[in-house]
Amino acid sequence: MQELRKNPVKYFKDILFIFFLFLVAGYLILPRIFTKINIRIGPVPLYITEIFLLLSVCLIIAVFAVNRFKIKKIDFFYYFLLLFLVFLLSLSIGLYSYRDITYVLRQSALIYYSIFYFVVFFLFDNPARIKYLVTTLLVAGNIVACIFIVNFLGYSDALFGQLGSYIAGGFYFTLTIVFLLILNLIELSKRKWIKIILYADAVILLVLSFIEYVRGNWVALFLATVFSLIISANKKKFLLNILIIILATVILATFAFMLSPKVFQDTLNELRSLKSMVLGSGGGIDYISSANTNWRMITWKAFIKESLHSPFFGWGFGRKFLPEETYSLGWTTGLAENWVSTHNYLISFLFLSGFTGLGIFLLLVISLFIKNIKFLRTYKNLRERFMVCAFLSVVFYILWLGLFGVVLEVPYQGVFLWIFLGLNMLIINRVESRYENTVST
Repeated sequence: MQELRKNPVKYFKDILFIFFLFLVAGYLILPRIFTKINIRIGPVPLYITEIFLLLSVCLIIAVFAVNRFKIKKIDFFYYFLLLFLVFLLSLSIGLYSYRDITYVLRQSALIYYSIFYFVVFFLFDNPARIKYLVTTLLVAGNIVACIFIVNFLGYSDALFGQLGSYIAGGFYFTLTIVFLLILNLIELSKRKWIKIILYADAVILLVLSFIEYVRGNWVALFLATVFSLIISANKKKFLLNILIIILATVILATFAFMLSPKVFQDTLNELRSLKSMVLGSGGGIDYISSANTNWRMITWKAFIKESLHSPFFGWGFGRKFLPEETYSLGWTTGLAENWVSTHNYLISFLFLSGFTGLGIFLLLVISLFIKNIKFLRTYKNLRERFMVCAFLSVVFYILWLGLFGVVLEVPYQGVFLWIFLGLNMLIINRVESRYENTVST
């Protein structure tokens, strides 16, 4: 109580940070049910993510009032201000035109999850907290790996009961981002036994992320790994780590496939289906993948065509759209709801906020990437460099994954884009400030 009276802002910031770690762990371990925890204010459901954001906004306002926190400490603040102005315009259009408050707020998450970028600047005032977050990510990733293995072996119902049906599936995102973190941070460990554990962990996560057949995830993972190699400080060591992990993965996968031929055949079928995604060929094993790809191409084309009828500021949040081309060709996706998602965040920005919203979003993300790349070129042999590489690789992965599915619109995936971008800018600021102080003295 005495600490609360002396510094209430710090006290609540510490509590909110614990809430933040709980939120992150929940997103990764129980993504599909955790985010649906909600209370209702009249007709509007208030999910756990929104509860956290409301508390965070209150904290930010309190920090401004008590400590007079300077806006200029937050990088790219004015870019975000432009994005929020577009958000308010699209929200106003949606509330006025469609009146479906729940659906309007659901679609507006595409932008308002970016508040997590600001939350990072206020919660991570102590550098040690980044270590707590990374530890949480690693622990959550391994818990997910254990749950995945239990599900795969068929013991889910015996161990989890009715809860087993809720926690199955959708783990590829957690497995992949933790794999990318380990891949980029493995060189920070100086002890051989820890490195061996990390190698083994990376192999297990990689194998499991491939067993959960999500072709878009495979593409995003491959591109993110190549990107990690390009930006790495020591490309020879990074390439050696990749080769070690791939070799161990092949050996482990060979034994696993010998024990379970069905997994081997299913994986081959999925690998063959990648051809359909590129060539659009149909028939046989490739038919489902080809149909999936064709549906996306037709849907994207229809959304872009519809966007051109309101090109500058879009249709606003809450616009329900079901392309006639899809159901006329026999697809029933979204027919019962009378709407369908774009499964591509760039097209979502264009459709909901027009070229204005899409342009500001691209300007913001590209500017953040340029800042990160300049940092990596300027500062060599820093521990912080490995963190920036790791987080930027995850950001790259999320951006690619979002081109194939609903990613930025859901909290258990979308918020990590803004969290890692915020953390990188915080790390960059601290390193630059440290060097400026060294030069000045």
